[in-house]
Amino acid sequence: MPSISIYRKSRGYRIFERFNLVGLSLLMLILLFPILNIVSVSMSSPSAVIAGKVSFFPKGINFKAYARAIEQPYFMRSFVNSIIYTVVGGTISLILTTLCAYPLSKKIKGRTYVIVFIMLTMFFNGGMIPNYLVITRWLGLRDTMWALVLPFAVNQFTMIILMTFFRGIPQALEEAASLDGYNPFQILIHIIIPLSIPGLVTVVLFNSLFLWNNWFHALLYFDTATKFPVMLILRNLVQGGDMATKGGAISGDNIQFVSASLKSAAIVFSAIPMTVLYLIGQKYFIKGVMLGSLKE
Repeated sequence: MPSISIYRKSRGYRIFERFNLVGLSLLMLILLFPILNIVSVSMSSPSAVIAGKVSFFPKGINFKAYARAIEQPYFMRSFVNSIIYTVVGGTISLILTTLCAYPLSKKIKGRTYVIVFIMLTMFFNGGMIPNYLVITRWLGLRDTMWALVLPFAVNQFTMIILMTFFRGIPQALEEAASLDGYNPFQILIHIIIPLSIPGLVTVVLFNSLFLWNNWFHALLYFDTATKFPVMLILRNLVQGGDMATKGGAISGDNIQFVSASLKSAAIVFSAIPMTVLYLIGQKYFIKGVMLGSLKE
């Protein structure tokens, strides 16, 4: 029977663990406080919020702010719009990123130059005005969903993560599949993708989070209020109480509801889809980021 070696933690290591635990706990509380505060404010009575009585726990619990947020003009329409933009954009991005990352993970001629070119685009771009002219005049995508989806179809960062992840898959599996008559596309579909679920989930989470939170480009390219994403509506609410159009104003009987409670309720409601998506894919996300960053 093989001997079993037992290693005892040194005193210094135990002290480090305790300090590490205390430090991370304090950091968690610091990061958690704003979230709990927003949730508590959204569920508290306006009088308690105005009086500054709400911190970690709600005062005078009610859900009228959520009801009012949902009733605001175009809010639910914008919520559906964001889901559509995120699903369509995320799907296109996943497909194109995979098709780009897989060949670049192989030792093909000119691969280094292509990777360098892609990495340069992470640091240098044409600027806001040239991008605006290309999208609106040359491509004619103004006030369409594609103005938000197509310019961000391939993300350099997630492509590099996925490319590095593909490089970690044993080459012998692809060689065996090739001997069985599989072409490169069949190898990608039947061998590579099933083994790359953590990396693919990482790409989906990164791209979905970006598309869901992207209000600035919607502000640039959208003119029709019914096409606004929810984050643009939320931005208008937080900045000036404008729930409908870029320059309009809400009706007089709703002015009293443009308060901290209403804004917090809209923020919490808008954050639910991405929170659920992250909770579903968190185990794959952590594994995908670590493997995609470290494997060679």
